[in-house]
Amino acid sequence: MQASRIFEERKNRTRRERKIDGTLLERPNLYVVARFLEVLYDNQAPMKKTNIQMLVRMNYPRFLEYLDWLLRHELVMKCIEGEEDDEGDERSSPAQVVEKIALTPKGIEAYHTFVGWVRQTMEGMKL
Repeated sequence: MQASRIFEERKNRTRRERKIDGTLLERPNLYVVARFLEVLYDNQAPMKKTNIQMLVRMNYPRFLEYLDWLLRHELVMKCIEGEEDDEGDERSSPAQVVEKIALTPKGIEAYHTFVGWVRQTMEGMKL
């Protein structure tokens, strides 16, 4: 009984209210999730958010919603890296610290399982 009441309350909230508490993306498009996994797997290294966003072909606000969903489901993780200067020495000032995104072991497993299945089932379809 209480579960149905909670569902109704959640359903009736505005988009802005859902965005504030992080429940905006309840049912992600699985092809978009597959594109995220594919881009990160193919790169084999942590990537800047803007680079991922361009490769998955999404507007930035929607990209952030999917990124949040992937983080909450532990398919990706944030990596904090310092950029290197011209001599190869790592800089330590906050201005050169870069947040990057990488696949977790769970994300790699999801890539092999899910993206492999999509490619096999939808032969010739580009993610």
